[in-house]
Amino acid sequence: MVSVTQRIRQVKQPRGGYIHPKTMEVRYLGSGGVAAVVDHTLENVHASLVGLAVDYLTRSALGRPAAEVFTVSVAAAGRLGDDWRGYALDLCDLIEGSRGRVLALPNDESARHALPNPKNPNWATDREVYLVPDDEAIKAAIKLASFDVIFRAGMAAYNPDARTDPDAITREHIAEMIAASLAFAWEYGPVLVDGFTMLGGYTKTVDTGDGDFVTRDTLWDFKVSVNPPTKDDTLQLLMYWLMARRSDWNWRPTWHWDHSTSEPDWLEAWDLDDYLLKNRAWPDDLRGPAPTHIGVYNPRLDAIYRLAVDGIPADVIEEVSREVIGYV
Repeated sequence: MVSVTQRIRQVKQPRGGYIHPKTMEVRYLGSGGVAAVVDHTLENVHASLVGLAVDYLTRSALGRPAAEVFTVSVAAAGRLGDDWRGYALDLCDLIEGSRGRVLALPNDESARHALPNPKNPNWATDREVYLVPDDEAIKAAIKLASFDVIFRAGMAAYNPDARTDPDAITREHIAEMIAASLAFAWEYGPVLVDGFTMLGGYTKTVDTGDGDFVTRDTLWDFKVSVNPPTKDDTLQLLMYWLMARRSDWNWRPTWHWDHSTSEPDWLEAWDLDDYLLKNRAWPDDLRGPAPTHIGVYNPRLDAIYRLAVDGIPADVIEEVSREVIGYV
């Protein structure tokens, strides 16, 4: 039994892939409608750690507790000893304090961290605005991310001498990509599920794997890369979609419109925390409508790649279900 990503490496796909990446709709969210390309060659920390920091800190900025976001990092640090686990939790506390530190700054200094709702920038209050984490949180996130390899690849893969002190350029790049990710969340959100597993959807062939985000109509994978999606990425998305549909409970919070507000008005100005608190049934009933699209968001390019599931041939869905995942 293997994970989703391990299974993909075992599979020989048809030429171009089960889903050719070029069939995806591409949209660049930055100015001018072109790829942003945040240059990784100028950064002094390995790209994998930068990518994890951007991913994790975006989740934290969206409202999840840092200790929950960095669960893998904390568990991995714990394998080095109790003192290391305590150190990791202290780093999580440092990340948790970012919002308070930013809001305590003078207005002109804190403004650069703020990302209000672009559809209605005057609507968001201090409580409702997304904030890009400060330098202290970014440095803590890099150190936490460096532990992940212990959990994913074993103790021998951990390099205690790896460079984990991001310089000013690297910190600025991370902050820039988090800001882009939060703007993406404003436009394509709300993020209804941040992190999901597929309990009930696993098989004897594929028994582990977890996804990134689910919004109102799309299952998203979050990839911090200098390259556009590959056929492996599109297969991964389809596997997640198929497996999540069969899962028992854990990926689709039920959400209901507040019928006192029309959908267009609601889309103009929403507060994620308040909306989910008032409108989702959690955790008793998580059976909501399946996303109609799959997609990738890449903050290094500030680009989305998206495809309607209805556009995937039925024979491809059937073959991936049966031959790749192992459904009968």
